[in-house]
Amino acid sequence: MKIDGPADAGIEVLGMDALKGPAGASYDPATTRGKLSALVQINIHFRKVADPADTDYSVEATLTDFGVDNIFAGQRMEGATVSVFATPAGILLRGDGKLAGAPATFEYEKKKDQADADLRVNATLDDSARSKIGIGLTAVSGPVLLKLVGATNNQETKANIELDLTAARISDLIPGLSKPAGRPLKARFSTVDTGTRIKINELVLDGSGALIKGSLELADNGDVNAANFPTFQLSDGDKASLKADRSGDVLRVRITGDVVDARGIMKSLVGSPAAPKDPKTGKPQRNQDVDVEAKIGALTGNNGEVLRQMDLTVSRRGVELRNFSLSAKVGREGNLAGEIRNTDAGRRALFLRTSDAGAVLRFLEIYPKIEGGDMWVVVDPPRGDSSPQEGTVNIRDFVVRGEPGLESLSAAARDSSGRQEPGTAVFQKAQAKFIRTPGSVTIREGAIWGPVAGVTVDGTIDFAAERISMRGTYVPAYGLNNLFSKVPVIGMLLGGGPNEGLVGVTFEVAGPMSGPTLRVNPLSAVAPGFLRKMFEFRDSSDTPPVR
Repeated sequence: MKIDGPADAGIEVLGMDALKGPAGASYDPATTRGKLSALVQINIHFRKVADPADTDYSVEATLTDFGVDNIFAGQRMEGATVSVFATPAGILLRGDGKLAGAPATFEYEKKKDQADADLRVNATLDDSARSKIGIGLTAVSGPVLLKLVGATNNQETKANIELDLTAARISDLIPGLSKPAGRPLKARFSTVDTGTRIKINELVLDGSGALIKGSLELADNGDVNAANFPTFQLSDGDKASLKADRSGDVLRVRITGDVVDARGIMKSLVGSPAAPKDPKTGKPQRNQDVDVEAKIGALTGNNGEVLRQMDLTVSRRGVELRNFSLSAKVGREGNLAGEIRNTDAGRRALFLRTSDAGAVLRFLEIYPKIEGGDMWVVVDPPRGDSSPQEGTVNIRDFVVRGEPGLESLSAAARDSSGRQEPGTAVFQKAQAKFIRTPGSVTIREGAIWGPVAGVTVDGTIDFAAERISMRGTYVPAYGLNNLFSKVPVIGMLLGGGPNEGLVGVTFEVAGPMSGPTLRVNPLSAVAPGFLRKMFEFRDSSDTPPVR
């Protein structure tokens, strides 16, 4: 017989016990939409005692504009065209439509004598679709091509999966793994989903300089239970491995390697956004408790600088960094060390110190023209909730070499003999207070002084936008010049302020970090300190204020 009618009626008929066959699943006709056109043949052998084997049938059906709930991962299929072939020996469905709003093609086959049903899915998943089916990642934006070949039953799903992330933009999927849309990146792996945990085996993530191979086990809430990546390469040339296992509520991670390129990792850390949010609830994601141990032979940074024999241990509980220990060699003969301990005031703080400040600043791409110097930093420990970190930095006995800005400033501040300070200067000390927020650092009360020059500075470095905005005063012949500001009455009337001399040049540095613009106000060089305030550059913006 031939059947034409609404799909919900056809689903109700095909869900009858006599016709359900091996499909093993039925759908609610009340949530079904679309049209059905089917050719059904039923052969019945009549006898006194009926036997299910006495009923033979075949169904060839086409569903158009088909919609049904709970087709996969609790999601609805919409706008589908499906071909159905069913006999007592098995059922086969082929079609295309929208799964969780994303275009998909699929094939489902269930045979009577097999517990598992074979499943094939090809789909293009956008951000919304990935979130709906439970694999939303805030670090991935844009379309991801999915190819799945697997088998499923009521308890377990096994599949081989291929992902093409070329068209997607990735921002710190893990620290240091980022790429723009259009740059190749693919992943393939096998997975076993038992409902309470997901095992990912034979994982290969390859492209854009990254190569990661290994296995991973996830809990049903997405937490990592275990990981083993014998190959863990985030950049070309990396030679490292990663292992992780869970002990109670704590994930223990160990990273070892000969060479790791830290530039991408550092960029992601200094420019990190606020804590990622759960794609389903919109609330900040819970931070896992984690212990990290890393031993790297050579950690390469910016400007050719390398941290050698790096040994790092970190313990975090929730958003709180409980323990931190760092040791490494830097520069020619310098040391770098860090720890968390109490200050004299009893406050927990992160302490960093080095005997080669210039090498560390070049490594971090903060400022490349300092040579030597002892540096120590005291700052609030970082928290996973993106709270601001307040701190202080001090550097002593260092040289600034090859800085064109010094020549520009000293040209505007020549003394009466016309002598001009060169672009190289020796400084005795630098100090500043700072506040670090996600993606930026604000510097306050910065001062640098030495026998030939002094500088005061305030401003902001925006790592997220890769822009800088600084302003301050340059004081030539600092040792003698600043003496006048220390004299009572004279200093009050003529001195500009703490660490500023009688004669100085106000300046501003603003623009992209790769090439900021130095602007100097030469008129301020001839003004006493209290008048020079009139010529100082105030907070500036690259865009006009909103009226």
